[in-house]
Amino acid sequence: MLRQSVNETRELNGHRSAESSYCTFTLNDYGLILYCDVAVESMFGYHCSDLTGTHISVLLPELARMELTSGTGIDSRLAFLCRCGKVFNAAQKDGNLFPTKLSITKIGDTDTRKILLNIFDSRSREAC
Repeated sequence: MLRQSVNETRELNGHRSAESSYCTFTLNDYGLILYCDVAVESMFGYHCSDLTGTHISVLLPELARMELTSGTGIDSRLAFLCRCGKVFNAAQKDGNLFPTKLSITKIGDTDTRKILLNIFDSRSREAC
């Protein structure tokens, strides 16, 4: 259902996922990737199936040293850094790093809570 919702939203906004300057992930509370959209392939060089079950720090090394959640919500420090527009270095499959910004939120009810993470490629914004 989430996958369909994300893709429908992009289509309505005139975006084709593979050419987008952002990609979307669904994570569990421990940072393991449950779902990613096809834009991940063009942004990072991985197939979505290769990333399922992998920790998000493979793509965002700085998150290896950060708690993603605290209690029932997103960790307050991480939420603050995302709101402030902190640049996080992201790692492509070939090892190249590139600048990104993050949007992170908790979704779902108490029993099925997940993390929705959007990664925005800052390289496309630097050219503007």
